[in-house]
Amino acid sequence: MPSSLVIGGAGRTGRHIVDRLRRDGAAVKVLSRNPDRVPDGVEAITGDITRPDSVAAAMRGVVRPSWL
Repeated sequence: MPSSLVIGGAGRTGRHIVDRLRRDGAAVKVLSRNPDRVPDGVEAITGDITRPDSVAAAMRGVVRPSWL
């Protein structure tokens, strides 16, 4: 199943986005340096936005939103 990726989804603002996506029935992945802070039921990808390999790994299987 395709997923939506939220970078920073373990943080204060990102959690709201994750919650909304999940309420809408989306599969969600979160790229975070702190995977233990990722909400339950969400795929945690350990990495850092400044590392291209982390971003590439997190993007696998991600869909582009229709509004982009």
